[in-house]
Amino acid sequence: SYSGYANSADLSSADNYHQNLLLQDASGDSFSLNNSGESFVAAKTIHHESSEAHTFALYTRSNSSEVREYNFSSSGQQNGTFKTLDGTALLQAEIDTRIDLTGDGTTGFRFESELYNPNNNAGPSSTDATRVSQTSAGIVLTSSDVTGIAYRTDTTTGSDLSTVSGPTASSSIVRLVNSDGTPFSIPGDGVNTAVVLSALRQTAWQSSTDRPAGDEVTTGYNLYTRTSSNSVEHYEFSADGSLARSSNLTGLALVQAELTTHQDLSGDGRIALTVQSNLLDDAYNGNMETRGLYNTDFGLLIAATSTTLNTDALTNQFTIRDAATASVDSSENAYTLLQDNTGGFQLPTNATAKAVVR
Repeated sequence: SYSGYANSADLSSADNYHQNLLLQDASGDSFSLNNSGESFVAAKTIHHESSEAHTFALYTRSNSSEVREYNFSSSGQQNGTFKTLDGTALLQAEIDTRIDLTGDGTTGFRFESELYNPNNNAGPSSTDATRVSQTSAGIVLTSSDVTGIAYRTDTTTGSDLSTVSGPTASSSIVRLVNSDGTPFSIPGDGVNTAVVLSALRQTAWQSSTDRPAGDEVTTGYNLYTRTSSNSVEHYEFSADGSLARSSNLTGLALVQAELTTHQDLSGDGRIALTVQSNLLDDAYNGNMETRGLYNTDFGLLIAATSTTLNTDALTNQFTIRDAATASVDSSENAYTLLQDNTGGFQLPTNATAKAVVR
């Protein structure tokens, strides 16, 4: 992941670990450019998730507009030889550095239209909710704290990455691609393009030798769409934006997706399920590890928040978008639907729930 960059050959401006760093070639001699027509364009620091390790990359451009990438270890020694960048690799480098490496007047790509904005739609208020945009390079996800995006109009071109502000981590701007590396596009039903209903970053807590306490790292992205025939699709992408798998959601899988997204994905007028009764009315009792338990039309539901869900007969549609999700650990879902091998789990006959403990 990339958390620092600088439009300079001086790495001290892109890295807090070294005030001064002398670059060396693979033989240990002072590093220099051998091509007289080659000039520095950008430098970036690469911080690796779940690790204190950091490496460096320098970018150069020749008189013939050839762009090269030179990689260096944390001590400043060159790793291997340079790489000539073109095509997808060059595009990704401009996304990572947010610098026009080619000098063609466009940094990365241009924003064309907005497909989904979590700030304009009901759903979880979370840093994991991502904005979805159509761009000149395909569909792109941007984190909620990325600003400076302007879309194309009848009289103006869309902005490129030179105007974008916000975090420089690689997870903040992600281009979606198919498994073969071609730009991902959202399939429709043969008549209309599907509508994007939700896009969420997926995270996990990982520890390492360098960071035994661990860090939250990005493990992938989830995109949910619905066609005009109300077919709901789930697309799963890896952390680098490549498509891993897709599935059509029905039944219990659709309910689980609506619990995750806090959205009425199916368009049936309710989110996920209906709360029928509160089995543990005062589940919390000041103990942060106890959980609420509800009976629903899809089985038992565990709630990780202290907000009591409404079970009134007139208003018992599960309005999860309004339920508080504050103080929920990122390693735990706000709501968990219990299942057995036949579907939604129910208590055995004559059994009474006494407590749910994490």
